[in-house]
Amino acid sequence: MQMNRVTFARWSTSLMLALCAACAEDAPRIGAAEIARPARVAAPAGPNVGADAGGPAGEAPTIDLAGHVVDDLDKAVVRRSVIVVDRRGKRERVLTDEDGAFHVAGVATPYDLLVAEAASGVVVTPLVFLGVRRNDPRIEVFEGQGPTTRPATQPIRVGVKLPVCRALEGACWVSVVTASASGSGATAGSFSAGAETAVFDVDHTWREPTTRPGESIDVHVLVGDAQYSEYSYARLIRIAARPGEPTDLGMMVPLPVASSDPVTVAGHANGLPQGWQWTLASQLELPGSAVFAMRYDWVASSAMRLPLLPGATWRVGAWAQHPPTPERPYFHRSSQAWSGTLPLTTTNVSVDVPAAPETARPTSEGSLSRRGLGFAWDGHAPALSSLVVVNLVRGRQQFRAFTADADVPLARLEALGLAPLEAGEHVLDLTTTPGVSVDELTQPDPRQRKGRFDPHVAGSTTYQRFPFMVTQ
Repeated sequence: MQMNRVTFARWSTSLMLALCAACAEDAPRIGAAEIARPARVAAPAGPNVGADAGGPAGEAPTIDLAGHVVDDLDKAVVRRSVIVVDRRGKRERVLTDEDGAFHVAGVATPYDLLVAEAASGVVVTPLVFLGVRRNDPRIEVFEGQGPTTRPATQPIRVGVKLPVCRALEGACWVSVVTASASGSGATAGSFSAGAETAVFDVDHTWREPTTRPGESIDVHVLVGDAQYSEYSYARLIRIAARPGEPTDLGMMVPLPVASSDPVTVAGHANGLPQGWQWTLASQLELPGSAVFAMRYDWVASSAMRLPLLPGATWRVGAWAQHPPTPERPYFHRSSQAWSGTLPLTTTNVSVDVPAAPETARPTSEGSLSRRGLGFAWDGHAPALSSLVVVNLVRGRQQFRAFTADADVPLARLEALGLAPLEAGEHVLDLTTTPGVSVDELTQPDPRQRKGRFDPHVAGSTTYQRFPFMVTQ
């Protein structure tokens, strides 16, 4: 009996929406009708901030900036305009050099920084960083100079000898994942009593422009029942990486593995209104970075057992979302938190989800004067806020600003050279991440800078999107 295949998006894409939409925080553009998801951000170690001890009496201490602008592949962004306005109001405009570097002397901290859009139109949105103190900021613009080329996917076919499905309710399931040093792939399916074999096709895709020397692929197969209590597992390791070449692995036979004691998973929130929709999602990670999407529930609490695979760890994400309304399907509020890496011996997991800040200017469906004070919200705790404004009249983002403050004055944006808001309908995206600063966002060490997206470290974030009107 052939397996009833299910779209892997239900397992993986939905899971990642709950655990991260990891890079939404720094994405270069957002369409007016796109549903953005919370960013997955973890707070790295504090920054190394350099500043002069002082200067002549009555003068603010200054620093000399030596920054870089790079794309998402860490390549230099050349001849890009960078504008710096320091605490005294001093304004400097410079261009990045062949290494993406820029230099500004005598800057009083904290300062505001803008990376202008590309003249070629590759980047639609100017990026703004407010209240920076670093003397060595490294700014990622996530644009890519033209299309990014990666190796062709490697199609992998896997046959699976299915164990007996004893599920009385629901169906048993199979998850197939691939992992290598610079790539991954996944698919899944379900089956019921009587099914004996199934065939899966997995596209192993690459994250980097080239494969690494001697790179190989590991294939893992996990089979479970509808109650997530019984499991079987098989793997095949060190398959040669040959991008573009189909690979047929023949039949794999998963063998039973022991299960953990029952595990209770719950999401909690203080301050969230009644009626919000909950989602719980979990992932199992094996040595070598292979990741299985495990249980996915639209509830605030659930229970399961875990397969006791050697060296495996797991993690849980909880996501609470305001129910969408039919007339405004793309505008919503949500809050999210994730556990970080957990041992398989963990028996009870409670994930605390923060409440999203309330916006004071503008309110949802409200208005904002183009000559007014600007944007403001109530900041409950130190947090990094990402503010995106989309001009629906022109169909493009106006700007994206990062700040640790709870407001973004229009005068402060215009001092950096941003054009005033135009009258008409706009959209506001506000993402907040507790415990992260602008200086950490511009950390020059890539391991720490990119570490804010690390799902292995516990964290949380909130997100809201709503329309507003700009008036004269």
